[in-house]
Amino acid sequence: MMSGIVVAYGAEEGTEAATVAELLKGVVAGSTHRLSVAAQGLARRLAANINSELLPAFDALPNDLGLLPAKDRVDILKNLSQTSLVNRWFGYLLNVSTVHQTQSGLAKLARRLNPEQGSVIIKSPVALDANFKKAIRKHFRTDFVTFATDINLLGGLMIYRNGRLIDHSWLGKIKALSSIKTSKS
Repeated sequence: MMSGIVVAYGAEEGTEAATVAELLKGVVAGSTHRLSVAAQGLARRLAANINSELLPAFDALPNDLGLLPAKDRVDILKNLSQTSLVNRWFGYLLNVSTVHQTQSGLAKLARRLNPEQGSVIIKSPVALDANFKKAIRKHFRTDFVTFATDINLLGGLMIYRNGRLIDHSWLGKIKALSSIKTSKS
């Protein structure tokens, strides 16, 4: 389904069909290293577009998008779809898939377009607002950032960067304190 974003972006840029097809073949194969210069350039521009345009649009959506009544959801996605061909396809994906599936698909596409790009997962106990997400994306500007809500956290954030945990949650701090051994004098 993410191939639609590649095609929409290529059409939006006026890229030759052969270049878009070559990039699609590379994305499906899982490697974009051996593509032509034109297809590699398209891959880099699309990866940058995902980070600069699609993800902020994703962050601006209501956190409870999947739980909204169908009419409200359709209206929100209709407004998103009117901004560009890529956002039209993005809106379609959000309409036929869950928010999590769409976000996971974008992450997979971004990794295939730019394998050198890092990955960051931010877990918080509550849904984060769009401005906070924007600040986090600015801090991790070279990485693909995914947000998740984990109600088991007591507060703070758990940050996974390239598979490595950076725990700034209260639950992590409590667990760290409970593991400290006290010595009897």
